[in-house]
Amino acid sequence: MPILHIDHIEPFAAILGVMLYPEITGEDPKKARAFTSQYLAQPLKEYRSSGDELSKQALFEIETCSDYPLTDIDKRWWYAQMASEQFKIYFALYHTDEALAPWGNATKILESQLAKNRLKGLETTIKSAQRQFSRIAHLWAAFSLREWKFSTLPDTSYGAAMSFLFFLFEAEKLRDWEQHRRLIADKSKPPLGDDVWRMPPGWRPPEKELGWPDAAGELPIVKLSKEQNADLASPTSAERLIQNDGTNQRNEALIKAVFLAHDWRSRLETGAYPSAKKLGQATGYSERYVQKIIRLGFLSSAIVEAILEGRQPSNLTLHDLNKTPLTGDWGSQRETLGFTNSF
Repeated sequence: MPILHIDHIEPFAAILGVMLYPEITGEDPKKARAFTSQYLAQPLKEYRSSGDELSKQALFEIETCSDYPLTDIDKRWWYAQMASEQFKIYFALYHTDEALAPWGNATKILESQLAKNRLKGLETTIKSAQRQFSRIAHLWAAFSLREWKFSTLPDTSYGAAMSFLFFLFEAEKLRDWEQHRRLIADKSKPPLGDDVWRMPPGWRPPEKELGWPDAAGELPIVKLSKEQNADLASPTSAERLIQNDGTNQRNEALIKAVFLAHDWRSRLETGAYPSAKKLGQATGYSERYVQKIIRLGFLSSAIVEAILEGRQPSNLTLHDLNKTPLTGDWGSQRETLGFTNSF
């Protein structure tokens, strides 16, 4: 994993450069250094006019990179906001209801929010943000969770520079959380790449001093609003009347199958994989099994909710579900699978 430049003469500017240009393309390292140099230009002039001096090597590194053109900087900021919001939604999904937290649901909610703000059609932008910021999304999400600012406490040693160090620690916690969750729960396409930017091994921020904020270095518990939760395919009021035979037991095999179905269906529909065979090869499943599971991506949203909440009929198993012919008619699905309406 690449290591963030915490030892730079101005680590905030250097790390922000990497956050905008995380070395996805061959030009990214040059652009990251150019951004850092241009970001430092005015403070550097003020620093030197005050009589302070930098080493010749530091000046050389800054000045030789400052002229590199950054014609895509506005787009980069936009992608960064998109990546941060998507990762933050993913984190909130986990705290709202862990069963709702496959990565694909975060994408659905973000797309719905963009559509509500009359920004529909930006699916390509979301994909570009995912592709270009997958190595650095945890830093942008940590910055967003801080409301894009670094706090200071007057009359203490806790200034913006110290707040920045604790921001990096919070980003590391997000990285650890995502990579641990990927191993034990969410097998869908992860929000972070395998070659993700991180702090040096063993690095930690300074020990907190008396008077420093308790929240420094801690991740807030964020949850989805009711409006955001509704952006997931929620059933109509009539379909919420689905009842079962009195049991309430979550069937993990069914839940996993439903998650896989929606994730795999999305991957095929977006062209991430050209066929069920290719998808199966990439995920370690047979083509036949992929085709069976993808059918579940067309279940009624009310049935999906019932399965997630453990309200399915007690005799409904994944084996039975895979053998049962299903139509696109949601009423027929309810009847075939043993759900009943109660008024």
